[in-house]
Amino acid sequence: MERARLLRWFHAGVAAVDARHRVCAVLAPQPIPPCWHLLAVGKAATDMAQGALEAWPTGCAGGVVVAPVGGELPPYITTFAGAHPVPDERSLAAGAALLAYAVQLATPEHCDEPVLLLVSGGASALAEVLHPEVTLADLQALTGAALADGADIVELNRRRRAVSRLKGGQLIAALGAQRVQALLVSDVPGDDPTVIGSGLACGAAAAMRPAKLQVVARLEDALEAMLATASAEGCVLKRLPGRFAGDAVMVAGQFVDQCVQQGAGTGLLWGGESTVVLPAEPGRGGRNQHLALAAAIDLAERVEQASRDHSLNPSPLLLLAAGTDGVDGNSEDAGALVDGDTALRGEVGLGATASAALAAANSGAFLEAAGDLVHTGRTATNVGDILVAWWSDAPRQGPL
Repeated sequence: MERARLLRWFHAGVAAVDARHRVCAVLAPQPIPPCWHLLAVGKAATDMAQGALEAWPTGCAGGVVVAPVGGELPPYITTFAGAHPVPDERSLAAGAALLAYAVQLATPEHCDEPVLLLVSGGASALAEVLHPEVTLADLQALTGAALADGADIVELNRRRRAVSRLKGGQLIAALGAQRVQALLVSDVPGDDPTVIGSGLACGAAAAMRPAKLQVVARLEDALEAMLATASAEGCVLKRLPGRFAGDAVMVAGQFVDQCVQQGAGTGLLWGGESTVVLPAEPGRGGRNQHLALAAAIDLAERVEQASRDHSLNPSPLLLLAAGTDGVDGNSEDAGALVDGDTALRGEVGLGATASAALAAANSGAFLEAAGDLVHTGRTATNVGDILVAWWSDAPRQGPL
């Protein structure tokens, strides 16, 4: 029952930032332009585009949508499946189409027609136009090095902007920013539009002609929905201040410490985005699974210590780490839901220690063996990662 409770709260948070519904809610009260164009890029691009067309069912003269996978859109919208997290030829093809469409809209024939630009997390990798002296191999090496080094999203997107002819406001500048309405789903700290999508909707190149810009979904919206859902169920869930960031193992330790200090009776909630420094040949998983496995190791050590001390804790701790986009790293899982016995179950199932799996960045395989992976499928949003913990009502013969 407790595992279902945490998953229910997580799904409530994801539903609150559903990109299709949020875009539709913003646009529906507005008058529909007689002739408008649609550009959408990011993990939630297809859903955002569907929300726009639901709110404005007439007048769309065409557009370009770039997402990780294809989706159902009218034939007058050209769709591309870009690559993520490391760009490839598909990303360059998508970026070229975006820029070509923008140049076309800048001609006298179309210069008065409004443009709706929809941007969500993942846009930086999915579509790109490079400076002539930069090759695709250069971009892939830049991205791979940043991911392997554990660079956060702000630093990674700073590096991407430096080699791009789309980012940093350049797409907006090409369109003529004064006629662009940009709606953003934020996955970055502070919801900074110059960082979201590496500045597809905002940046120095468009500073003199800013677009009309609005963030329609953010991590705080998801966390608030989770708090409200827990409260409605009569559960006390406390949100930790700020956002978590930095090394996933460090974040896991901090969160477990906070949970233990809080004690049974009150769950904890935290949002943010961690990082992982990858080995030369990483296994299966992602930052949320890595964090969850590190937390499971911590919990197992506390179980062992209490056993040696002959002490018992009647309320085991459950901990969920998951991404709101439903995809974690190189896996198709959102994250994992672990407890103090996860390490034991995984070692029995996989035949390897939890510590070895963590060192090899093979958390996904270990957590699958433990039966603790969380699979939601790709969601209609992407606002960051969520940690939530709850003390089980069922006693166990050991601590936590």
